[in-house]
Amino acid sequence: MLWTDDKARSFLAAEYPWFLEVWDNYPFPIQRADAIRYFVLYHYGGIYLDMDTVCHEEFPIHQIETNNVTHNCLFEGTLPTGVTNDIMISSARHPAFERATKLLPVSFRFTWWWAKMQPYAAIMSSTGPLFISLAVADYLYEQPSLPSPTVQSGLF
Repeated sequence: MLWTDDKARSFLAAEYPWFLEVWDNYPFPIQRADAIRYFVLYHYGGIYLDMDTVCHEEFPIHQIETNNVTHNCLFEGTLPTGVTNDIMISSARHPAFERATKLLPVSFRFTWWWAKMQPYAAIMSSTGPLFISLAVADYLYEQPSLPSPTVQSGLF
């Protein structure tokens, strides 16, 4: 499904109205594009790919380990941030994406004031790959064992 700005805002208004104030005040459209990924994956689960993603070989979906857990998600590692947000796979209601959605307003409060001076840094840390890397790390640090059986990387 292609999420337009209008569809995304309507979805948030219906399902996550507490987030609309942040959504409406993001200074850059890419922040809304990043944020909606986390809400959609949390709510529905599925596979997210940026539109400019090119697959050069068959995706190894059969290699995703279920480990007999209720939730599972998969991220691609990237340097220097940790994980990227241009390809993500998740079961619905995965706690890592719940954590991300809850941290979005916090990151907005800490980055909105310097967005004009350092837009790239503000985007990366408020909604982009640095943000999701920190949100996933925050989730993982609370797990009883590392690596977590519910979060994987490195299959791409």
